[in-house]
Amino acid sequence: MKSYTIMKYITFFLFVFISCIASKDNQYIEEKCLFEVNKEYKNVSIPPVYPTKYSRLFYKHGYSGNGYCWQDHIIQILERENPVLLNSIHFDSNSDEFFARMNDDKTIEQFLELLCPIFNDFKQLEKYIKGADRSRIDY
Repeated sequence: MKSYTIMKYITFFLFVFISCIASKDNQYIEEKCLFEVNKEYKNVSIPPVYPTKYSRLFYKHGYSGNGYCWQDHIIQILERENPVLLNSIHFDSNSDEFFARMNDDKTIEQFLELLCPIFNDFKQLEKYIKGADRSRIDY
């Protein structure tokens, strides 16, 4: 019983320590709606913790909601709304998270201005999910 209590305290302190390190202010990283933006490296990502909010919506329509799935939906939204923007974006998602590099700050701002309202409004997002070409989505 004593070793269990010690392990519990060690786990708690590790959690606190890691949380403190992770929460240090980084002058280059900021959050915009669900996207995390790193202006130094000109990239935009969706950290793995955020998609859980959206899981039910993706599952409802037969999608996994993994990083590739997010990427494919975002590409199709951009194709409909601002296809020229795709020329300045380099996608590099994985199964855990969405990730994209942008050519410049202007592209980041246009990307966020277009997608944040859609991803903040579940009804609007659901319309795009329903209208997606399923053959082009990595489930």
